[in-house]
Amino acid sequence: MPRDPIRAALIALVLVYAFLAGLKTVGDYDLGWQLATGRYVVEHHAVPSTDVLSYTARGTEWIYPAFSGVFLYALKAVGGWAALSWLNALACLGVVVLLVLPGNRLAALLAALAVPALAFATEARSEVFTTVLFAASFGVLWRHYRGMRTRLWPLPIFLAVWTNSHTGFAAGLALLGGYALLEVCELPFDEGRNAAIERLKRAAPWCALAVLATLVNPWGYRIYVALQRQNEVAELHGAFIGWWSRVRLTPAALTQFVNLRDSASGDWWLLLAAIVAACVCLARKRVGPAVLLAGGTYAMLSHVRFQGLFAILVVTIAGQLPARIGEAAAAADDWLHTLHTFLASRAFQSAVLAAASLVVGLRSYDLITNRHYIVKGEVSLFGTGPSWWYPEMAAVFLMREKLPANLYNDFDLGGYLAGRLGPAYPVYADGRYIPYGTEFLLHASQILAAPPDSEPWSAEAKRRNINTAIFSLSRYAELQRAPLAAFCGSKNWKPVYLDDVSVIFLRVAPENQPWLDRLGIDCRTAALTAPDAPPDSWRGRAELFEFYANAGSVFYVLSRDAEAAAALDRANELFAGDPNLHLIRGEFYASVGRPADAEREYRESLAITATDAAWLALGRLYGEQHRYAEAAQAIEKSAELSIFEYDRYRVLGQIYLAMNQPQQALAAFDRAQGASPYEKGASVLGVDFHARLADGRARAWKMLNDLPRAASYAEEATRLTPESAPRWQFLADIYAAEGKTEAAEEARRHTAFQR
Repeated sequence: MPRDPIRAALIALVLVYAFLAGLKTVGDYDLGWQLATGRYVVEHHAVPSTDVLSYTARGTEWIYPAFSGVFLYALKAVGGWAALSWLNALACLGVVVLLVLPGNRLAALLAALAVPALAFATEARSEVFTTVLFAASFGVLWRHYRGMRTRLWPLPIFLAVWTNSHTGFAAGLALLGGYALLEVCELPFDEGRNAAIERLKRAAPWCALAVLATLVNPWGYRIYVALQRQNEVAELHGAFIGWWSRVRLTPAALTQFVNLRDSASGDWWLLLAAIVAACVCLARKRVGPAVLLAGGTYAMLSHVRFQGLFAILVVTIAGQLPARIGEAAAAADDWLHTLHTFLASRAFQSAVLAAASLVVGLRSYDLITNRHYIVKGEVSLFGTGPSWWYPEMAAVFLMREKLPANLYNDFDLGGYLAGRLGPAYPVYADGRYIPYGTEFLLHASQILAAPPDSEPWSAEAKRRNINTAIFSLSRYAELQRAPLAAFCGSKNWKPVYLDDVSVIFLRVAPENQPWLDRLGIDCRTAALTAPDAPPDSWRGRAELFEFYANAGSVFYVLSRDAEAAAALDRANELFAGDPNLHLIRGEFYASVGRPADAEREYRESLAITATDAAWLALGRLYGEQHRYAEAAQAIEKSAELSIFEYDRYRVLGQIYLAMNQPQQALAAFDRAQGASPYEKGASVLGVDFHARLADGRARAWKMLNDLPRAASYAEEATRLTPESAPRWQFLADIYAAEGKTEAAEEARRHTAFQR
């Protein structure tokens, strides 16, 4: 390739950007159990085929590639958390190198758009192997398809390493099939048929060996059983886990598309590039690349986590099209030649370089100053080390004081705890769905939702010999689920440790009394100590901001209003541009009876970044003020942005009921059911949702004076939640209106029993 200073400048720009985007603190939820698996292999010199990390699923079959865990564990043992941060940076940089070096200027521009997705896909977890090996494998196959001299023998090695590192090796098999499709699509055309046949003959043995190489693993063919099980729960994951959710094409996407400072805009520009490239390929009778881009687009739209792999496809394919198009345009004698001349001019290319430098410069500045991580609500910060959300200090306290097992924890925290506290403290649960199963997942959710002094909790603690409970208090979702206030006021559990991101409780029992006497604290007065971070540095300022934002949230949940207000104000002084902070401030103001201030904070949050949570909070505020029309509009906006749109539509139905518009309510409930994941294999988890939906429909039909239908849905609601006295009372009212006196009395007896 001839010397091209503009291309060289673009490549240098994108490589620096890739390195900066990858250099961040380690905060993945699943990394911990992968580290724990690696530790087990190193210590026992054996690869487990059953669960060895928990005490609730121990012995249950669990097949997962272990090499990545060993690699990550060894890396952390040598260099600590910092080594894992450097892995992220170098892996992201390496993938971008693979993409831009063979390409031209457009490839470099597209790679710049792809950097945020690649930085996410190369975080320190087992998936980093899939991203790197996908880029390397596709590079080999693509060069071979284009008739360039390339070595195919690495393919079996790639697949062997891949299979032993991550279940994403299925993407490698898909690549082999995609390559075969590329060549088969050339066969109908005379000009490409013979060359395609020759390439297929040369590639076939290596591709076959690559497929066979997937059997070189500790479980042989049973690795495919594990893969099948993972695929079976993919849809369930998509309903509840953000990075497994589908990409939604809503008006909110257009806002991101035009905001180039928003890193998410790159995803939409790459999608546009894929569509344009596919059309160009079809116009030039390159059906194979068009089909490959279409398949990648479908995968990316189905699951957010495939955005990194999709980006690799788009940069590689679309980034190498202009050379061939340029040759045709240069030979033309029409407007296409004129357009090509303008686009190839030094003035235009220099303008593109200047614009790219400005955008990449702004994004790099946002990374280094941590604006990106704060505004996007990520749990990482720029630099090396563990994430602020990891309960490092709580783990040190627990180990130092040798608190009694067994340990209770929620699913999100379990991964970290398995890596940090195991094997001394096996976990209650973690982010692995398969070894626990749906029944346990439902049971654990019910336990978490029950009051700590209730019979379900007492029975679970006795059955599992649970003595210590630890909860994450991170303001990003965990604090909303953690029963902090309930446990702080419990008779059966007492707090012994509290900081801004975690809390530890001990069960009240004679054998635990020495710890309770020595370590017991009062949630109403326990102090939260700020980190010793320099406020005049970008990293120190960000760490202090995260502390005060979290501390304010914890104080708010504990009804320590004065301290909550002071901490949230301090966080706002450190960084006023966090939409999540404005959301928390709004919730705080709403709780202390200042609705006007709450509305202002919600609006400020939305002005920075439109989020599901902010629209939902604003809608609920309007609903409490009986501003139902505005509430309905806000909930509609929330549904556009949420992966839980089914529940947002259910809330919308409730608002229409409050507006005395039963027909609109029924339509909203139908939308809720149509979008519900509980209709697609997760029905056992949707008992409460279906009960709420049935109750709402019953009330709508009663408004319409269709009492038989109302009774039918009310009966369904009581069948699903027989413990709900209000639903039995509503059913009794319907029976009474129908003149079914005996049935009404029977329903009222259930009401009295539940009370």
